[in-house]
Order: sequence, then structure tokens, then C-alpha cells
Amino acid sequence: MIFDADAMGLRFIATGASLRDASYSLRLAAGSFQAATGALDGNADGTAGDDFTTSFTGPAGGAAVLAIGEIARGAGQSLAQPTVRPGMAITLSGAAGLTELAFRLDFDAAVFDITGLQLGTGLPAGSTLEVVSLSEGSLSAVLRLGAALASDGAITIGYLLGAIDASAVAGATGLLDLSVTAVTGIASVQDDDGFATAQMVGDLDGDGAYTAADYQAMLATSLSDAPRSGMIDFTVLADMNGDGAITVTDRTLLFRASRGVISPQVPALATVNQTGAMAAASLSTAPAPAAITTPTPAAPAVPAVVALPAPAAVSAVTGAVATGPVTGLLDLSARASNFGLSAASGSALSAPKVTSLLAARRTLM
Repeated sequence: MIFDADAMGLRFIATGASLRDASYSLRLAAGSFQAATGALDGNADGTAGDDFTTSFTGPAGGAAVLAIGEIARGAGQSLAQPTVRPGMAITLSGAAGLTELAFRLDFDAAVFDITGLQLGTGLPAGSTLEVVSLSEGSLSAVLRLGAALASDGAITIGYLLGAIDASAVAGATGLLDLSVTAVTGIASVQDDDGFATAQMVGDLDGDGAYTAADYQAMLATSLSDAPRSGMIDFTVLADMNGDGAITVTDRTLLFRASRGVISPQVPALATVNQTGAMAAASLSTAPAPAAITTPTPAAPAVPAVVALPAPAAVSAVTGAVATGPVTGLLDLSARASNFGLSAASGSALSAPKVTSLLAARRTLM
């Protein structure tokens, strides 16, 4: 759901595909929404506290549809999906016989920095995609096909180029509002809008970094049969490779990212700045850690007899010497399961287990 700028209205965007030809109902809970005058009076009986309900019908099936999808990117990050596509795909389906299509795309200039369009693939030879006008918040274009489309199958007519604006507020969501202005060759074309949210894909807690908490959140949600909640579809927020689904590949890419390894399929890292916006950054630009110099201690006096204590266990976290079982080695509740261990809160790992665990960790890395 995307709220209007004045928070007095909202738009529901069905991710992945447009709504089918069917009847739908909408309920706004009085405990979650308010009217301009105060508590919601959903049934307009003069007494506040009632839910608002309404119904509507989806678009008729069988019509041609011009569509743009949904994406999650941090501020400054490109709309492209690395190694896959140069921007957000604009698709057309059910349009056999079409020869020309003019359309307009309105967008939130506070969220998007749009630079143009690129012609898609699989179109008839001689096809062109012309940007007629591009201003702050609006783009108009004309698709001229080299020959009429021969089938109703879905094709990518072009890619929307650009990025999330470098000053976009973290978590802001911007609508991509398509409208068809002229059609040649067929009767009509419907539009299916999209959106982008200013949050790095895979950054499920919105803190501007890839961490173990993001990976655990993906596991908990993607492997659960429970209904998913939230203003933004979980698939949009977690689809690391941009294929429209959450799979083991996405979980692997996020796990690697949480360990500091950004795979080629994942957009360049972004960080949260002091104003709450996000800016693109590269791992290679991070400052190198300061060198650690260990002073050489003065030689102690050697006693006539040296009593050697029993070997002590060493903590893998701090490097300090411990006289008992090693604790605090890992966040056991979040990470022990990654190594096949089962540890209750407050339990300890013995020195032999530490050795085995470190060996397993080196193997995984």
C-alpha cells in the first residue's frame, strides 16, 4: 500500500501481476486508521470507532496490459539488476496486432532520479522507443514497432533507467504510475503500475547494512507458512537476484552479504547517512583498520623455580585467557545453528568444541 502525500488516501499495488477480473473487498480497521476529524467512523453513523469497508472489481481479463514492476533499492543505488538487466523492465502482454503505443510514466521526484529508457529485447526488427519528454516527475514515450506483434505473449518493450534519488529518505516508497495515451493496431491497452521503496533489497530490518539479523529474518519468513504482513510485499524486499521469487539462491546471496561478501548479482552496497537518507557506497571505500602495535614488555626477573600453570582455554571472540569454559564465543541464539550446534541461552562451549567450531567456520568461509 502506498499512501498519498497528505496521508488522506492510499493506493494498493498488486505485486507480481495486476489484479484479476474478480470482486475484491477492502477493510480499514478503525484502530489503525483515522479520519481527518479524528477517530474513524467507517459506516458514517455519527459514532466513531467503526471499520470502513468497500468493494471493487478488478479489470476485465483478456485485455492487453502495459506493466512495470516493483523494486527495493537504497538511495543512490541503480534501478538495474546487476548481470541481468539495465533497469526496471516495462512489459507488454496480450497485444497481438499492436504497431504503436504512446504512454506516460509519472513518478515521485523525491524518490526517483530517472534518466531515460532503453529499448527492450525480442521486438520486431526496426522497432524504436523514443523518449518524447522527461521532466521532474514525468516521462512520456512512444514505442514504434517494425512490424505488428504476432502473438499475445509477454515481451519487454524497454527498461526504465536511473536510480533512487541520493537524498531519498530511507524507507520512502514512490509510485510508478503508468498511463496509456495512444494505441495503434488494437482497441486498447490497460496499465499496471509499480513502485520502488528506498531500502536496500535484503536489508530486512532497514538499518542500512547486511547483517545476521537480516538473514535470520529471511529464513523465518521465507520458510514459514504463516501469512505475511507489512506495507511492502516481503518478496520485493528480499528478492536478492530479482527473479520475482524467494528461493534458496536469495537466501545464499543474503547469507554471503551478511558476511561481507557482495556477489555480482547484488546491487552495490548502500549505507545510511546522518539525515536518514541512504547513499551508494563500495566496500572497497571503507577505511582500512588502524594497525595494532604491541609494545615489547620489559624482561621480568627469572625466579629460581618456575611453576607452570595448567593450560587455559582461549576465547575466540576476545582472545582473552579464560580459566573455565569459554563463553561468549558466538551469539548462540542466532548463529550456533549455522554450525550444527544446539546451545541454550547461557550455555558454554568447551575448549575442544571451540577448536572444532573454528575449523568449521574456516571451511565455510
